[in-house]
Amino acid sequence: MKKISTILVSIMTLFLLAACGKNAKPETTTKEDTVQKTATKLKVDTKKEKTNALGNALINIKTNAKAEVKITNLKTRKTEVAKADAEGKVVYNVHLGKKVKSIQFEIGSTASGHTASSTIKVTIINNSDAYTEWVANSASTSTDADAVSMDESSSSEESSVDTQSTDQSADTTGVDTTSNANNSTANSTTTDSDAAADNGANDVAVQTVTEKDTEN
Repeated sequence: MKKISTILVSIMTLFLLAACGKNAKPETTTKEDTVQKTATKLKVDTKKEKTNALGNALINIKTNAKAEVKITNLKTRKTEVAKADAEGKVVYNVHLGKKVKSIQFEIGSTASGHTASSTIKVTIINNSDAYTEWVANSASTSTDADAVSMDESSSSEESSVDTQSTDQSADTTGVDTTSNANNSTANSTTTDSDAAADNGANDVAVQTVTEKDTEN
């Protein structure tokens, strides 16, 4: 009997333990990582720089170590990506052709675990010998073209004046010729009239004399 009671007590104890195990909730501790990301650092030595005599210039960039640097040509919209070294340095080489006055770049950087940096704009001005010579030649060509245009305009005006002079000469010649013709006609008419009058007078005189002679 005691054995049976002991067994029953043991069984009930097991059931009670099992029931307690189901209802018990394990304690959990959660920690939220509240690490605030900082912006990637970015520094450029100068915002405006001139090339050397060969048309080359260097853009010195300082950012976070191993950061990704994006350099965008704002004229062509072409972007190049460079990787900063362990010290966060990037040196970007720029070459400008002889017909390019200047180029503006936009630079930005992003490091792992940080937000993107603000962007910086850099302007490279062409100070090469080739560009200086090209500008001088362009100015000379433009001056020559203006001179030719002025010469053509002057020649056109002179031609117009000569044409007007010729027209005026033609008009004057016509008037003089007509006037001379009219004067000649008038003079001829006068001469003919005078001649006719003289002839008439002579005819009368002859007739008169003849008639007198006949009477005598």
